[in-house]
Amino acid sequence: MNEDTPTEKLQKRPSLPQEMEMGFNGSEPVTPTSLTLPGHWPLPGSIIRDTLNMRLNNVEEPDAQFEHKTPISPDNSAATTDIFIPMPPPPPMYAPGDKRTGKKALYSLFILGLVAGLLLGSIGTAFFIQRVQNTPPYANQPTSRPTKGVTPVVTSTPTPVIHYNYSFEDGQNDGWEPQVSPGLMIKNSTKIAKNGTHSLVITFNNKAKSTYPHLSAAIRASAPHAYQTVYAYVYVASGKNVQGKIYMLDRNFKGYYPGVYLSYLTTGTWHRLSYILPSGFPGTATRIGLEFTGTNATIYIDAIYWK
Repeated sequence: MNEDTPTEKLQKRPSLPQEMEMGFNGSEPVTPTSLTLPGHWPLPGSIIRDTLNMRLNNVEEPDAQFEHKTPISPDNSAATTDIFIPMPPPPPMYAPGDKRTGKKALYSLFILGLVAGLLLGSIGTAFFIQRVQNTPPYANQPTSRPTKGVTPVVTSTPTPVIHYNYSFEDGQNDGWEPQVSPGLMIKNSTKIAKNGTHSLVITFNNKAKSTYPHLSAAIRASAPHAYQTVYAYVYVASGKNVQGKIYMLDRNFKGYYPGVYLSYLTTGTWHRLSYILPSGFPGTATRIGLEFTGTNATIYIDAIYWK
């Protein structure tokens, strides 16, 4: 066996610090500046391991990275070494900016909670106001009950009584007569009536479009004046293109009527004609009249009044 070959069969060797100070053969001290020892010294595996462990334990690497060097034996054969791989320090539990991020998260949660509270509060307020507005003012009051033995009196709004100036209930024409209307016939009738059992019926056949059959009567009492409205009910039993309107005469026999055109009157129903006396109407009216047009017409007149 080569005498430079490392061997483990040493009887006794001093400790590692003493070996470094005085050498293996008691020669001059050797300061370990490298993991490689002189070639004329035997390199037992235990000595190499102890030397490497001491060097690695005394060196502090801030980033926990070490360079691995393999000691070389005198015969240039690689010696058996233990590989020590230190673990890097564990990462911190939180990053330096986590504290600020946590504050921002808490602030965001606070703002979100405040907005949600305001929203819920406004919804609750609106719901409460709606409930209050929809609640009757006397909803919580007890329901009144009639006293035993006393009959409650039921009151109703009376229907206003209309005083008709012309209703033809006396069986007469009440002063109504044709006015420059050849062929217009007039008489009292009980066949159809708006008020009571009597009405005034007229018949005419207006072949010429330029003529308008009409009838009128003198106002006997309580004559209408400006701003009052005059009403007359007419019922068209038959006829074609029947139209009609009310007109009034003042004390100077000047005529007043609602517009130029007459109102169309359909058959089989009562129509209420009306006219409001204008503000410039002088004094009170002296006569009231009805003007018509149409062919083969039969018309009933009843319930004439003003108010």
